[in-house]
Amino acid sequence: MLSEYLKPELGQISKYLQVTELIVRTVPSYGLTPELDGGLLDDETEDGPSYEDRLQGRLENSTKHRLSDIAYDISYYDDAGRFLGLNKSRFLEEDELDVGDYLAIDMKIELPEQTSKCTFNVRAKKPGLIGRLLWG
Repeated sequence: MLSEYLKPELGQISKYLQVTELIVRTVPSYGLTPELDGGLLDDETEDGPSYEDRLQGRLENSTKHRLSDIAYDISYYDDAGRFLGLNKSRFLEEDELDVGDYLAIDMKIELPEQTSKCTFNVRAKKPGLIGRLLWG
């Protein structure tokens, strides 16, 4: 668990996307609909609520075409630069991004204890000629 905000570095970013905002932060673990659950937290204990680390940010489509197959991950490294693991977006979590639109990211992550640096990577595909003719 983080004690302060962590700013991920940008790794391999698709030329079709622009990362406009990105941060890792610790937030309370709320239920899907806390107002319907009586305002209680999912994992509330006598000591108070539980917390989780989350990757949050925004991606923008920087092309004149709809993008598809958007996938992203965050990789973790220690002080010596050794790879500690990664978290990645779920399969088909983010499928398409229209022209001029943005994608808000809010993903639960699990930071390894020795993490001193993390890197954000994202890929996206632009439709081929036939796809552009059919779907724009």
